[in-house]
Amino acid sequence: MTSARTDPSTHRQDVALFRYTVIAPLLPLDPASPQLAQTLRQQAARSWSIPGSTRTRVAVNTMRDWIRIYRIHGFDGLLPKPRTDVSKPRRMDVETIETLLAIKRGHLELSVRKVIEKVRGSGAVAADAPLPPTTVHRLFTSEGMMDMTGTVPVQRRRFSYAWAGELWMSDVMHGPRVRDQGGRARKTYLINMLDDATRLVPYSAFCFSEATPDFLQVLRQAILRRGLPVRLYVDHGASYRSRQTALVCAKLGIALIHARPRSPAGRARSSGGCATDVPAAARTAGTETRSRSSRRTPTHAAWRRCARGCAQPPVPTCSVPGSARAHLGPLPEPMPEPFDIAVTRRVGADCTVAFEGRTYSVPFALVGQRVEVRGCARHVQILAGADIVAAHPRATAHRIVLDPGHFQGESTETVIAPAPLGRMGTRIAEIAALAPESRPLDLYAALAEVAR
Repeated sequence: MTSARTDPSTHRQDVALFRYTVIAPLLPLDPASPQLAQTLRQQAARSWSIPGSTRTRVAVNTMRDWIRIYRIHGFDGLLPKPRTDVSKPRRMDVETIETLLAIKRGHLELSVRKVIEKVRGSGAVAADAPLPPTTVHRLFTSEGMMDMTGTVPVQRRRFSYAWAGELWMSDVMHGPRVRDQGGRARKTYLINMLDDATRLVPYSAFCFSEATPDFLQVLRQAILRRGLPVRLYVDHGASYRSRQTALVCAKLGIALIHARPRSPAGRARSSGGCATDVPAAARTAGTETRSRSSRRTPTHAAWRRCARGCAQPPVPTCSVPGSARAHLGPLPEPMPEPFDIAVTRRVGADCTVAFEGRTYSVPFALVGQRVEVRGCARHVQILAGADIVAAHPRATAHRIVLDPGHFQGESTETVIAPAPLGRMGTRIAEIAALAPESRPLDLYAALAEVAR
């Protein structure tokens, strides 16, 4: 059921991200292995927060279909098809739902059937109003009203993956205050990446913030140096829970795994590894960042120290044979750029899209289609599906940014190619390309001659 608060422009991507999150732990497993069937049953037993729906369960056959579709069509194959019952009434109206929730909040100890009996006995709903127990149970579960039991301490044992690249962990640690290029003292943050099997640091950097663009830049550098990991284990920080981070990991095929809330013991290795590498690196960054840039990596000497729970230093452990390196995925072409915002826009009849108060040109063949516009660090990327179709400088002084090549080419089955500029249009383009103070008068005279 689509919620009234659902953004239509991002709902399909949110559903695809949810489906990928469900099947991500299953993709590395062999389809014929018993572990896949066991993991499918575990995933089916979990309660999920499904975007735009009050349902909380995913069936085993549904997950198998999603895995098959993803292996054939990739991430775009998980995008849902438009519903045929949009704007049609559902079986339970808003007043009935609010009555059920109000009674359950006042009597959390009551079961689902007792709540239904109490609602019918109060006369707040019609006698023939449909109140299926399964539907009411899903409603209460989505509101967090069914898990009233206390938390039981979980016994944890040491665990480690066998090969490099099977699991990376990331965490952020507060760093020293240093002076930026303007001489102002600013706080730094150490964004750290750690390989689970080898304790190697694929990349680590001091930044002036822990926002999503900084984390994505660190992730990008780690992938460029060490290849694609299979899984990325993080906590619930803002940069790790952002939609941009989920989209980047989904498009790269990385399973983004979040630690359980209020369970710090499950993140001891990533936090411990970050703390182990910081002291010497922090002292180095405190002196170097004053005269150079805001991003500094920890020293190589820090990597050679033994990590907690590891019998060998990380560098010798990472000298693995070629069979182990095969677990690291190949780099995608092209490598996605970190972005801080991504929106969906429809290409107008003038072959342009609007973004951040500016207008950017798009190839004319995409007129009328929806494209994804990403705001990267220095430029704006426009994607049609998984292909980058246009790139423009970001935050320029010009409000209209055009690429003449986007208006050239052969007509398609649905779009007619724009007509050539001609002599007069060429003259106007030449004059517009020059600064006003450097435009010679003979150009205006030639333009007037052409217009006759």
